Parts: sequence; C-alpha cells; structure tokens
Amino acid sequence: ELSLRNQAKKFVEECHNRNIKVIVDLPSCGAYDLFINRPDLFVLNEDGSPVIPADWTDVRLFNVPDDEKLFTSDIFVLHKFFVRNMIDLGVDGIRADVATLKPFIFWQELIKYARSLNSDFMFLAEASESWTKPASDKAYFTDYKKLLEAGFDGYYGNYFELKNWDTMDELEDAVISQQKVFKKYSDKKSVIGSFETHDEVS
Repeated sequence: ELSLRNQAKKFVEECHNRNIKVIVDLPSCGAYDLFINRPDLFVLNEDGSPVIPADWTDVRLFNVPDDEKLFTSDIFVLHKFFVRNMIDLGVDGIRADVATLKPFIFWQELIKYARSLNSDFMFLAEASESWTKPASDKAYFTDYKKLLEAGFDGYYGNYFELKNWDTMDELEDAVISQQKVFKKYSDKKSVIGSFETHDEVS
C-alpha cells in the first residue's frame, strides 16, 4: 500500500506519462483550524480577532512581512516548504490563489527560490486587470503587472468581463492591451482565457 506522498508522486508520474502537466493550487489565506493552532501567522484586528477577507468566512488573512523580516518569518518558511515539496513530487507549477494579497517581495523571493530548484517551475497568478482593490483594508494589493514583474509566467486576465462587453471592439481592445503589457517583460508571459469563475452569476 502506497503512502499519501507516494500516491501523490504516482499520480504526477501517471499524468506525465500521458503528457499532462500538473499544477497545484496554493491558497492565499489560511484555514480556520490553522488560525486556532497558529494565530501568530495571521493578521489581527484591534480587538485580537482574525481578519476575514471579503466574505470568505472559512479562511483568515495571513500576516506576510513586506521587508527584510520576510526571509525569517514562519509564513515565508512554510511557503518555501510547500514549494519544495511540490517540486520533490514532480509537480510542474503553482496556481497562486488571489496572488494580489501578498506583497511583491514575497512573490519575487518565493519564485526565485522555486526556480533555483527547478528552472522550469511555472507560476500562474489569479489576478486580473479588473481587480483594483484589496480584499480587506488590512491586506496588501499587488496588481497583475507587478506580479508579472515578480516572476509570474501568466495571470487570469479579465475575460470574465465578456458579459459586460457589447461589441467585438471591447474584446479586441482587451487582447491588444494585454499584448502591449507582455512586451515590457524580457521573458514570455501568458494570460488565461478565464471566462467565468465560481464568483460569477451564470
């Protein structure tokens, strides 16, 4: 009988045997039970209660330093541990959930660390041109251009706005705008054609 780790490794191997790449979701926030066990990892309100971003009642906002303290913080060490484990399992990349919630330096250093272990390891940011505000007044907001600058290979884009566009010109303008942004970076960037999310009204 295979251990959980070996089951995961076997899954990745079988995907690769079928020419399927595997990317794993990296949560933007911590689960409620992690807050109970490690409240020091989270942002707190003035009354000591944890910050709940937006209406995401099942998670709490991580406390991520935006200076030299980042490199010795438990939150960064835990993220490096996660990335190293994914690379050890043979995973091809990470999809960073609400990547805008963490500061530029966090992603720059985490991506640099991952690429030191596997130069082809991919980072996809859940971010969009349409996102212009943080999910909480106590949260960071790093826009998609800064995320691409930090080393992300791609992002989600704003194609979920299709329902609000009345003409073909608006779709074409979005594509042209994205291509102009990509030209600013020396490495290749991509955008995902994400036309709807679980937050959208069908």
